[in-house]
Amino acid sequence: EELHTGFKLAKLKKRYEEFCFIKKCKEVDIKDPENKTAINRRHFMIYEKVDSSTKVYRQILPVDPSSGTSKDTQYPNEDSLAYFFRLNYRKTEFAADFVKASKFRMQYEKFCEEKKI
Repeated sequence: EELHTGFKLAKLKKRYEEFCFIKKCKEVDIKDPENKTAINRRHFMIYEKVDSSTKVYRQILPVDPSSGTSKDTQYPNEDSLAYFFRLNYRKTEFAADFVKASKFRMQYEKFCEEKKI
């Protein structure tokens, strides 16, 4: 039988900081994907709750990268954000369609690095 108990990440982080201080351990970012994997191996799961406190961009959805519907070169007078959006997202009319702002920002930064813009 599995036991499922939930508590806020802020509470876990506070306890983790206290533990590291007492044990003189170096803290690592518990939200880092590599560390999440280590946590999951110990049968703990970190779930991100998407609610009104989560920053999101509404009325957009990712496009299927294999669709190839958009030209993969930057248009004259097109800024890097418009270029990124055109290749990776599409506007919708539904408020229920959204992308987390943190994911969008991370993808945009990676895009800019890859395109050297």
